[in-house]
Amino acid sequence: MSSVTAHASRDPRARHEGGFDRWSFASRSGWEILWRDSDLAAYALGDHRSVWVWDQTGRIWSRVASDIAGMILREHERTMRRLRRAVLVVRLLNSELPGEREAARAALQRIATAIAAEWQLMGFTDPNRNICWFDHPASVYVAVTQDCRHHLPERERMAFDPALFAELAARAEDDFRAGRRAQPPRLRPNDLVYLQVNLTATEDPPSATPAPEPSMAEAGAETGATTGTTTEAASAQAAAPPPEPEQFSHLRAAVADGVLQELQAEATWQRRRRLGLIVGGLIGSALLIAVLVGGS
Repeated sequence: MSSVTAHASRDPRARHEGGFDRWSFASRSGWEILWRDSDLAAYALGDHRSVWVWDQTGRIWSRVASDIAGMILREHERTMRRLRRAVLVVRLLNSELPGEREAARAALQRIATAIAAEWQLMGFTDPNRNICWFDHPASVYVAVTQDCRHHLPERERMAFDPALFAELAARAEDDFRAGRRAQPPRLRPNDLVYLQVNLTATEDPPSATPAPEPSMAEAGAETGATTGTTTEAASAQAAAPPPEPEQFSHLRAAVADGVLQELQAEATWQRRRRLGLIVGGLIGSALLIAVLVGGS
């Protein structure tokens, strides 16, 4: 992989470089970095804002070159800003009211769509690639409760429920079949682990090479009561207790406030970006005129 340095030697002296066990995939569980290439390989955060990628062949975490790491972290931080809005929304999936659960699923869909659209704007050049592995509620759910849980404050972390994950994936497949989605939802190979029954525990993920994904509806129907998962996921299997009914009004208000703050922050960022482009264009024009005048 071009973005990583040639630092994949299983030298025992470097085993714990970065502040974790580089020989164990599970050692970075919950610290995954999400960006537009996360469907091709697993990236994770190490000490001192270092970025690491899992080398499935060498079975080791390898450090990403610093210039690439900076770009990855910038994309990840923008993604996490949106994912934090999903924390309270995910809690609403436990509502006793069907309408509240459906509203929460729709909110997760909007967050997923916004993140995926931003990733596409940041530079997909391969027409055969798309972001349908993330633009559905199940992907946001697994990101918040599994992949990125340690990037969130402890008070915001939630237990992962494989049955709920399977249900969200199956509903996204139903949306595609009903014409409510342009593309069928897909999962990364490692996400498919959560849909498997009686999975043999292993510390290493499936190969990061994309493979044909089964129908989400079929997978969800077969694993609606999934109990087997990876060793790390098994430690978080205890379902979070549903919020008390009187808490929902507070949750809804908090979600609304979070959405408003995110929209305001996004608008500010867009204004600054446009201003930067205008100023840059003016400076470039002035320099060009100066060069032309000086040359004449």
